[in-house]
Amino acid sequence: MRGDCIWSFFSLLGTISITEDGSGNITGVYLPSDNLPPMDQCETSALRDASRQINEYLSGKRMDFDLDLYYDGSDFRCRVMEELNRIPYGEVRTYKQVAEAIGYPRSMRAVGMACADNPLPILVPCHRVVPSSGGYGNYRGGTSLKRRLLNLEGISFDRLPQDALRCRRAGICKVLIQADPGERGDHGRQGAHPQEDRQGDSL
Repeated sequence: MRGDCIWSFFSLLGTISITEDGSGNITGVYLPSDNLPPMDQCETSALRDASRQINEYLSGKRMDFDLDLYYDGSDFRCRVMEELNRIPYGEVRTYKQVAEAIGYPRSMRAVGMACADNPLPILVPCHRVVPSSGGYGNYRGGTSLKRRLLNLEGISFDRLPQDALRCRRAGICKVLIQADPGERGDHGRQGAHPQEDRQGDSL
């Protein structure tokens, strides 16, 4: 069986690289600012399909991805990834709402760390998670890239902070889909319970 490999392609954001596990599963997306892992270069049908779908998304021609993705980690992080995949195109959730949806309502900071460690940005839309305090928040590829991706989906917080807060009080960012405990599954690794936040909802 072929091992892990990486392929780079040009996009509207610059050069993006994607990795595959040798079985057709996409395992990583590396943004233009990321350092690349030492891995054999190759071009497979799965990598070509992933690059095509990413370019279609970036050009406004695609809202969902139809790819085989693989990620692992603690049970908590996998729950976060699953919840991110439930956020529809053109909508956002706060870190607190994601934490509530996966059953850890006080673990906003841990949700933020899981988003920062997301190995599949764009494909697993961590850019759709924003702070409750307003604005875009941090992003692995930089705030300007997060703004660009959200703007592409018709979301803009480029107004005064009080306007963003007013939008949230009006319920624009409500969670529409709660995680179903019966669908969470066992990912094979059980991590320690995430540390609860005790300083209020700053994320």
